[in-house]
Amino acid sequence: MTSNGRVDLFQLPSGTPLFLQEKVCTVQKTNFSNAMKYSLENTHLSVTFFSPENVTLVESGIKKEVYRLSNETHLIDKQDYDQLYMIMRSLFLEHARHQEGNIPKQIEELNRRVIQYCAPRILTEIVSYIHYKKDISTLVVPLDKPKSVSKDKSIEFKRFF
Repeated sequence: MTSNGRVDLFQLPSGTPLFLQEKVCTVQKTNFSNAMKYSLENTHLSVTFFSPENVTLVESGIKKEVYRLSNETHLIDKQDYDQLYMIMRSLFLEHARHQEGNIPKQIEELNRRVIQYCAPRILTEIVSYIHYKKDISTLVVPLDKPKSVSKDKSIEFKRFF
């Protein structure tokens, strides 16, 4: 696509597109080990759900789901750690069953809910950003001057003198 706008965002260097990796802090700022602090006691379910291994599993699941939903066109990098923590925590508080038995099945269900929540939103943001790039890289085509399409009467100039 040829750019005629002020900014050409279509000419990207090779590799992962910049908008899929830009300003994403993948450094761990939030400590998942105390995710239930001030709300619930830590249980085997919460400790396992917020473990680094499970967070990595959820991230890879989100990547696969976004890739699948985009008809295998968009690959994404790691997501912001703090935002993923907030989503996981809110879905844990809302949907955790807190049953003593069958912890792996409960974790599987919670992971599925996190992935189903995140993947469509990420894909929507990707599509929106692509449309934004298209809009900013092309100038708006001005409308043509208006033309009269009425052919009912023709007005003649008649002199009074």
